[in-house]
Amino acid sequence: MVENEFIKQLQPYLLGFEQKSKDLFIFRCPFCGDSKKSKKKKRGNLYKNGGKFFYHCFNCNKNTTFYSFLKDINYNLWLEYRKQVLTDNFCLTKKDDIGNVLTKSDNKVKKISTAPEILNTLQIKTLPFSHIANQYLLVNRKIPKETLTKFFYVSPESFYTFSKEHLNIPTSEIATYYWVGWYFYSVFDKDKIIGFQLRKIEQLNETKIGGGLRYFIFKYNSNSLKNEDNNLIFNYSNCNFSKRFYVYEGVFDSLYTKNSIALTGISKYLFLLDLSEEKRKNCVIVFDNDFKYNKEVSKILLKVLSKGMSVFIAPPHLEKEFKDINELVAKQGYTSEDIQHLIDGNIYSGLKGRLELQNRKKL
Repeated sequence: MVENEFIKQLQPYLLGFEQKSKDLFIFRCPFCGDSKKSKKKKRGNLYKNGGKFFYHCFNCNKNTTFYSFLKDINYNLWLEYRKQVLTDNFCLTKKDDIGNVLTKSDNKVKKISTAPEILNTLQIKTLPFSHIANQYLLVNRKIPKETLTKFFYVSPESFYTFSKEHLNIPTSEIATYYWVGWYFYSVFDKDKIIGFQLRKIEQLNETKIGGGLRYFIFKYNSNSLKNEDNNLIFNYSNCNFSKRFYVYEGVFDSLYTKNSIALTGISKYLFLLDLSEEKRKNCVIVFDNDFKYNKEVSKILLKVLSKGMSVFIAPPHLEKEFKDINELVAKQGYTSEDIQHLIDGNIYSGLKGRLELQNRKKL
């Protein structure tokens, strides 16, 4: 079960962490501090009930879901968990084989009936500035205006119609959701769409409740695709690998530097290992700022360094100030030029990169 893996990753943040059984973990409560008289007492419990994990403290009586507990303890881990459970909780139907949907976290392919014309879309560049899609991308996310051509908009009505016909999800929940999306194009034919991703629009003052539906990634019939096209990498077909290029986790993060691609999930990094030695030397990995806490990310960074690639490591004074590049722009006012300068000034490779990662994890 995926929760067990994330619970184990929480061990460094929970005092007295101990696994009592497969589905029971105890530790000192991180909310009340547990017993003041005895540091040996561990009254915080993560336990499974009815197939789901919950948290309870026998000292302060706090009760909550694992989802809320993880968000309170480690926000970055919570983001990874949220991405992984999205498509697992709301599975797609298997009645048709016209296309495929790709889950965000683990690259498992599930069947879905879909074709480009089924989903009614509008190019965002044609919409007024006051439109919710432009407000989300330009005001909330603060993406460069010139990149709007990469995105399209899907109305609640369009997605509702699409979901009723092709998705096995609670349609009443998404009947009022607005979406932005982007296409994935073939490496061999830049006009050929091979898939697309949808991202729910969150408004500035929106209260985020529960996991909810945030992302969908759709992939057209993989039987007709060549190996390179199976990756579904954002902007892959436009990337010039013969000069320095940047690799991000998220699409929005990739919009502020030149010649950049986005993996839409770190598990897709494996395709980088198959690049030629010359191309690997040109590659700069710019993952989310969580390598200190996410063992998977840390291992990947060490792996790509060993293969001749470079990585961006934020300077010490910024380490606790942001979770990803888009946040630096949206919340701290960085410009595209600032981001380009920041990344290019903090690139590490080889032994120097491995030592820098190890030293930062000790801080």
